[in-house]
Amino acid sequence: MFYRVYGQCVDLLESELVRQGKATKRLKKIDFAVQEVSPSTIDEVVLGKYFPSDGVVAPRMVVYRKPVESRAETPLEQFRLIYSILVRSLDDVV
Repeated sequence: MFYRVYGQCVDLLESELVRQGKATKRLKKIDFAVQEVSPSTIDEVVLGKYFPSDGVVAPRMVVYRKPVESRAETPLEQFRLIYSILVRSLDDVV
């Protein structure tokens, strides 16, 4: 279920950015991905992160599945959390 909700969030984000005229060439090059766990520290748990291109690897937006699932049990809660992670992380990109 998580991956279906994640895909819906990415689709909605992309369509919203197109509708608002904010879909840029930079945004179209971003790879959206899911990883199981985040590289968390004792002080903070990372739910998602944007990784800019390093010249070799394309820029990536990663959402960490297990931390999200531990905070959002229902599909609706997951949708809201994932969408907010994507918007917040990509805010500086577009």
